[in-house]
Amino acid sequence: MKDLILSDELPDLVSESYILVVSGIGNAPGSITEMLQNHGAVHIKDASNNYEAMDILEEYTTDLILLYINSENMNWLEFCTLLRKGNEKSRIIPIIAITDMDKKDDRVKILKFNVTGVLHLPVNNDELYKALNFYLQKSRLIKRLEDSISPTSDDLEVARRMQYTLLPDDDLIKACANNYGVAIHHLYKSSQALGGDYWTIKQLENSKLMICIADFAGHGVSVAIDTFRLHNYLAEYANYSDPPSKILEDMNNNFYRMLPTGQYLTCFLGIIDTANNILSYAGAGAPPAIIINDRESIELNCSGTPIGAYPKAEYLDKKIDLGEGWILVAYSDALVEINQDDKYIFNNSSLQEYLQEWSSGGMENIYQNILKRIKLTGHHFDDDLTLVILAQSY
Repeated sequence: MKDLILSDELPDLVSESYILVVSGIGNAPGSITEMLQNHGAVHIKDASNNYEAMDILEEYTTDLILLYINSENMNWLEFCTLLRKGNEKSRIIPIIAITDMDKKDDRVKILKFNVTGVLHLPVNNDELYKALNFYLQKSRLIKRLEDSISPTSDDLEVARRMQYTLLPDDDLIKACANNYGVAIHHLYKSSQALGGDYWTIKQLENSKLMICIADFAGHGVSVAIDTFRLHNYLAEYANYSDPPSKILEDMNNNFYRMLPTGQYLTCFLGIIDTANNILSYAGAGAPPAIIINDRESIELNCSGTPIGAYPKAEYLDKKIDLGEGWILVAYSDALVEINQDDKYIFNNSSLQEYLQEWSSGGMENIYQNILKRIKLTGHHFDDDLTLVILAQSY
């Protein structure tokens, strides 16, 4: 197997990887297989249905699965569930759905059923190659880091870049503005090459939008792997029809078994009903998020048991009416912590006061003033910093 290399371009993993292509009713896998072969892929297996695919997986080691999905091929749900509930080896295989289903609710439904990513038909040669190469690189990197006693500097640099790819990209942020009327500004600073902060947003059904900010205790390779695991958990396993408290409870049950003794993460998880301007949220030892409306600021209690600290934990759901023209500010605790030079950007009370003062200029003014204050204080970050500002855009 070719080693991961440090390069501005993704290493070519498609040509050497074992790929299973699963077709659906009325979908011939031939065109996709041909595209893969054009990029040098030689280890390809085709399955005409999901049951044949399960039989192949009993004898065939695969690095990635391409799965055709359309409205006539709904047994893909069963296939994904069976695969993910199988052994550990099968559970972590990337599953990329290829679909012509174009309704937003259908696309959301696909992501809820244990797939790693979605490609929409028609898909071209270059798009397919770049997407598959990315997912293969990520799964290979996680395995290398998990298996390595002393990762190379190249591995660590690739891991650092990969951490940034876990965060929401510009396309997703634009989609939130277009589909949900929610504008987003964000800032992510890592104190070391591999940090423990993570944040994400997810478009849900029924005009709902999920926001999550998490902070793993510590730094380094093991914590970086944990951020990958959290990303996969939220992408593949979280049930977003549940309230935030239940999502955190399930997250705790999973991560308590997964994390080493003494490791944990703090978390704020909120679901915004954008049609009715209502925020439902729960906290797991996170700093208080802040709501600003009509130039008044409201601090949200995000306390609770950190995820992974205890085998059983219960979390409390809370709701708040956001009103019109709302702004939500969520952050990791580096924003209000004193660093080694006894400098701080804000404390809890001053942050709320500044946000209220700056809110007259909207979210852009808040964001720019926070950046300016970080620069003026010359703050050295002893911990990772994550800042996410969401605001009603229409």
